[in-house]
Amino acid sequence: MYTLSKKQGRVTVLLYTVLLVLLCACGGNSSGSGFIPVSTPAPYRPLIAVNICLDDTASYPPEFIQAIQHTLADRIDAMTQLNTGGMDVFVTVIAASSFQNDVIAFSVPAIPALPVKPVPGSDPYKYAKAMSDYKKAIPGALNQLKAMQAQVKVQTDKLRNLHFNGVAGGTDIFGCLADASQHFSHITGNKLLLIASDLQNNVTTQETNTLNLYGAPVRVVYRVCEVVSSCQANDAFWKQTFLHHGASSVRFYDPAESQAEKVSI
Repeated sequence: MYTLSKKQGRVTVLLYTVLLVLLCACGGNSSGSGFIPVSTPAPYRPLIAVNICLDDTASYPPEFIQAIQHTLADRIDAMTQLNTGGMDVFVTVIAASSFQNDVIAFSVPAIPALPVKPVPGSDPYKYAKAMSDYKKAIPGALNQLKAMQAQVKVQTDKLRNLHFNGVAGGTDIFGCLADASQHFSHITGNKLLLIASDLQNNVTTQETNTLNLYGAPVRVVYRVCEVVSSCQANDAFWKQTFLHHGASSVRFYDPAESQAEKVSI
């Protein structure tokens, strides 16, 4: 059931979505080296591009935007880890004219896994050399991770500190889809389109058949609406629209569902 509440505070939710992706198991043994690895690296997380559409119009409660800002920023920080393929993050504001209305865009480079710790094999000299190299490499890898996390936090703090005022006027959902189409066209990895909006579109300037969401799942979070029958009809329209333009799947979550963290890809 869809609800509209003005008393929702900050919550810790999402990017469950955002950012949960297909994982690849990595590992392997050295041959002819005199030693083998003993630990399996954390599962590799490939590159993911996330386009976030935040509804800054008079019909959408600003407290939901504030909640998603902090949740997304926290999740992006947490995802900046070893053995990952990086992230591309785009934040677009839904307004009367949303096309090319990005307020933040940044990338997180790929971060390699830690070296694998060797164990003794048939050749003690090779093992000693491997252990020496391993001990020298670990501090550098951890320092590199720490530096990258600090750089990313500069960007996520910008996301946390964005201010929205619920500007009166039109609502251009298609403009954000056009932005996502452009952003995703350059991405070969995983993609996610995340929308926080009531989906009350009344601007169709960017409604064209050239939009392409390139197999991205679409998640509409904090979906607010007062009349259930109207919500169902509007959701049906948008689901058909998203799928028509190449989305791999579409899901809608009302505020209670979003807060309960019941969403997954």
